[in-house]
Amino acid sequence: GTFRLKSGVTVKGRALDAQGNPLAGLFVEIVRDRESSPDRELLESLGTSDEIRRSAETDTAGRFTFEPLAAGVYVVQLVEYQRVTGKGSKRHALPGVFAPRRLTIRGGETPNVLEIRAATSVVIEGGWIDSKGKPRRGSELMVIGQIDGQSWFLIVHPSADGRFSV
Repeated sequence: GTFRLKSGVTVKGRALDAQGNPLAGLFVEIVRDRESSPDRELLESLGTSDEIRRSAETDTAGRFTFEPLAAGVYVVQLVEYQRVTGKGSKRHALPGVFAPRRLTIRGGETPNVLEIRAATSVVIEGGWIDSKGKPRRGSELMVIGQIDGQSWFLIVHPSADGRFSV
């Protein structure tokens, strides 16, 4: 058969804290939303993967760019971990709470610069204790929530004495 590749669309954006200051060195990921794919049922019945995923790291001005993508609906979000070729996974703790953003890409149209801004949030502090009330080392915990109808989660790594802050 013949394969015909269409030109994709480059997506650009900025990551900002809640006050609008740029955030450097954060990982951003864009993934096609499979639920919106017109071929979802057919591909699922065949056991075929049709994932489209790109990742980027923000520069000193908080800017990021994703290589060209096909038309479709995508979810864009800041993530703590990114796989780096030859180096395994790298982790950059997120400095706030960031809701995933849905983005619709239409063929031939360049989307506006996407802004991902930290949500105003509260700090939760706590710690693990034993049955006698003494601090103890604890396992990581997960905080799950919703912002603007989008789910998000954060994995918290307690200190050696079991204290954590979210």
